Amino acid sequence: MQYLSSQTLPLLLAVLQNALLRPYLRMLLDTIVPRLDDMIDDEKLDDLSLLYLVCSMASAELSFLCRSLRASIQKRGAELNSFSMEGQELRDSNCGARAGSAQGKVKSRPPNGSKNGVAKAHRWVKDVLKLKDKFDRIWEASFKNDSKIVRSLSEVTTVNFVSCGG
Repeated sequence: MQYLSSQTLPLLLAVLQNALLRPYLRMLLDTIVPRLDDMIDDEKLDDLSLLYLVCSMASAELSFLCRSLRASIQKRGAELNSFSMEGQELRDSNCGARAGSAQGKVKSRPPNGSKNGVAKAHRWVKDVLKLKDKFDRIWEASFKNDSKIVRSLSEVTTVNFVSCGG
């Protein structure tokens, strides 16, 4: 038995979004976003899916989610790069040319550098691919292949840590 007309649903949803969701959404997100890294680490796909659903009801909040995801990836990329490059040649703060020379020459190398360097590069590539697979699973399962999110994630990975890593 149906009590409401099918034409009533869009109007009712609009009222609910404007009266109950939008005024409190930022407060809700401010409490959830600090736990975003934990949800990603534990691949809590259902929780991330609910977060996406709520944020997608307000486009400004979807942008907020994209910024939070970018920050998470930047942090993970920086950690991955510093861990993988530990003991290798020094780099400047913007991950551009190697420190010590405008021509990109190495300032110092660890002993047995070529074997050590290949192993570290191999580990870095493996870790980057593992991270990419994790975010691909999350993007597909929780974020419904949203193009805004994939553009945001692609931009941050390409610009901020893949170009700095190897």
